[in-house]
Amino acid sequence: MSLAEKRLYYHDSYRTRFTGVVTSCREAGGRWLVRLDQTAFYPTSGGQPYDTGRLGPAQVLDVFVEEGEVVHATDRPLPTGEAVEGEIDWERRHDFMQQHCGQHVLSASFERLYDIDTVGFHLGDEWVTVDLDAELTWDQVAEAERLANQVVWEDRPVYARFVTEEELAVLPLRRPPKVDEDVRVVTIEGFDHNPCGGTHPRRTGEIGLIKVVKMERMRGGTRLTFVCGKRALRVVQARFEAVNELARRLSVSVEDLPAAVEKLSQEAQGAQKRMRVLQDQWLDLRAEALVRRVAPEGGEPPGRPWVCEALEDVDTADSLRGLAQRVAAREDGATVCALAAVTGERVSLVVVSRDPRVDAGAVVRAALEPHAGRGGGNPKQGQGSAPAGPGTDASAVCDTVRRVLASFA
Repeated sequence: MSLAEKRLYYHDSYRTRFTGVVTSCREAGGRWLVRLDQTAFYPTSGGQPYDTGRLGPAQVLDVFVEEGEVVHATDRPLPTGEAVEGEIDWERRHDFMQQHCGQHVLSASFERLYDIDTVGFHLGDEWVTVDLDAELTWDQVAEAERLANQVVWEDRPVYARFVTEEELAVLPLRRPPKVDEDVRVVTIEGFDHNPCGGTHPRRTGEIGLIKVVKMERMRGGTRLTFVCGKRALRVVQARFEAVNELARRLSVSVEDLPAAVEKLSQEAQGAQKRMRVLQDQWLDLRAEALVRRVAPEGGEPPGRPWVCEALEDVDTADSLRGLAQRVAAREDGATVCALAAVTGERVSLVVVSRDPRVDAGAVVRAALEPHAGRGGGNPKQGQGSAPAGPGTDASAVCDTVRRVLASFA
């Protein structure tokens, strides 16, 4: 029996039941690897994943090619030499048929419109991607998508066949075959001829819809993410519901949604600018209050105080850092400013030093180590954090900082 005869999916993608004889079965890693004299199960190859289903009482978990033979990984052994009834998971098979044929149509559209080749294809459980050998604009993608869907709606015949060398020589293939014998060509009537061993529907109308959802530039080319058929319907429905919900929340029509979002964006940018101004003003006032309230520590002479404070009104590491920098920058400020605060689930510590005797980064590392924290920096500024918990709050970290600073006095 030839390769083409053994693989029943080559001749009928709609065949979901068959009978095969088990030619071998061996255990490997908790699964059993089963070979049959013929199979309708598609193995992972050419960018298309494997079929699932059952062989008699066994569930088929994976299908792959090994030494030119289709191997079925099952959840239980099957007796060698006996016939077994196979059944394909049709929902999975048909989904892959829609996606794979949709890829042929989309790739052929880019070739026809822009002479752009497809250099990669991956069919995943949720999304399909194609890699094209040129950078594209979104307008080009949209035009190719329109042409591809026109071919779908024209409901053109799709057929696959093994061709002779003579036929191969005259067919206008979109790309050359990767094998030298048993070359199988999938034809979309009047539109595309492409060597392929995958499963496809009988007509393009069965693809239903092709929808590109993402475009990425990569290494001088473009990667497109798209979906077809039932997947495309799910994506369109989900995004339609999301758009409707946004329009409802903004009290505008769907048509007015872009303008409403642009208005919100401008308002948010303005609010952020005002917030930054207010934040800067608050940090200035907070720094002044810290300098006035905190007396010099560690016996330091006047004019060179060390400030070490646990704060409850700061909740981000950025604000903590900005406050410490302001305290140290004031003429009447601290030559060493160490501030700690709880930021989320961690205690953040920032140390800024204008004292040549005090290495800020070294203080941070030494102070956080007992609290299972990490940090670092340079002699002028250091920062880090430790997980907040029993025995580790802002006050506890400051107590440790004070002990560390005492070694520099």
